[in-house]
Amino acid sequence: MSYELIATVIFNNTNELHIHDYLFLDGKRKYAYHYQDNTGQLIFRYDTASHFKQLSTYPYHKHLPDKVVESNVLTIEKVFAEIAT
Repeated sequence: MSYELIATVIFNNTNELHIHDYLFLDGKRKYAYHYQDNTGQLIFRYDTASHFKQLSTYPYHKHLPDKVVESNVLTIEKVFAEIAT
C-alpha cells in the first residue's frame, strides 16, 4: 500500500507541472516532478527512477533539456520555489 499524489498544475502562463509522488508504508518514497512550457518542451524534471547510477546522488537526479545532473531529495515546496524563481 502507498499514498499517492498525482496531479497536474497549470500556471497562468500555461506552463505545466506534472506531479507523481508516492510514499510507501515502509517509508520509501518515489517521485517525478515534470515541468514543461506551454509547447510541451521540458524545462526540468526531478525524479527517482533507477537509472543514472553514476551520479553521487543516485537515485535522485534532475533532467534539464540537454543534460542530467545530481539532485538532493526533493519536496513539492522546493519545486514550487524553483518555478517561482
